[in-house]
Amino acid sequence: MKKLRIAAFGGFRSIPPKAGAAGSDKFAFDLYPRIVKRGHSLIAYSRIYPGDKDNLIDEFEGVKIKYLKTVNKAGFDTLLHSAKATFDVIFHNTADQVHLHVIMIFIIILICLQGLVQVCIKKYIGGKAA
Repeated sequence: MKKLRIAAFGGFRSIPPKAGAAGSDKFAFDLYPRIVKRGHSLIAYSRIYPGDKDNLIDEFEGVKIKYLKTVNKAGFDTLLHSAKATFDVIFHNTADQVHLHVIMIFIIILICLQGLVQVCIKKYIGGKAA
């Protein structure tokens, strides 16, 4: 079985979940270490809100954690965070597959375009695709 590089973001806010966390946070907290135990690598994109003073950790039970700043505006925080995570996955080639908790069509389209961008770079610029 091929070992995958997986990026995860969307509905959950942080790994491990903060006090008062809801379903998506608890689901991610339970699922992601299991994926890592199967030999895959997983990077979880967690949110940092203005004024957060929590201790930031680089890894939790084998799950790599990358923090991205977002805003304190219900609904928009998920959109902003997911867009930032999407661009990080595309421009830094951090994953073979992406696990989303929230379906946002433009983000899915951007992820799908990653393969097209790599083909264009290789074909038209002559460089090595990331």
